[in-house]
Amino acid sequence: MSKYAPLQRDLEARTRVDTEVSFAEIEEILGFRLPRSAHEHNAWWSNERETHVQARAWMDAGWQVWRVRRSEGKVYFRPFEASAQLAQTGVSETSAPFVGGESVIVIQKRNLRGAAVRLLEDYCAENGGDTADAIVALLNTMALERRRQLLDWFRANGPTIPGDSTELIREDRDAR
Repeated sequence: MSKYAPLQRDLEARTRVDTEVSFAEIEEILGFRLPRSAHEHNAWWSNERETHVQARAWMDAGWQVWRVRRSEGKVYFRPFEASAQLAQTGVSETSAPFVGGESVIVIQKRNLRGAAVRLLEDYCAENGGDTADAIVALLNTMALERRRQLLDWFRANGPTIPGDSTELIREDRDAR
């Protein structure tokens, strides 16, 4: 029997709604302190049942970790049906690229280069949040930078518009 079995039993008894649990509460349930890596690395909280005995406890109970706030000492569990193998939030070891149409994107960790994984870890360490938060923030930042580059390119390579663009818009509107 796993030393994390008390956590599994506790989660099995909870109402099946998103749940916030403090590290201190988990330690009380387990009867021992969480390892230092649980306080220092989001990876300890990953939903990887093959390599993390602690993940088996919450996943076998029908839960997944969907957010970790190490700076606050909190973890957020979300219920899921183990038989459906719903995708985890963020970077996943084993999941399809898209789940439920295009509403959820799962990135397989094995497809990321070491530098990309390190970038995500660094972002989480600097800004808090989990890997999913980091991916969203970094992709949004990249999209804005790409837009800025395109606008700069059009300014440099597009035709010069004499006068005020507001006047051109009015002329276009009035021509309709």
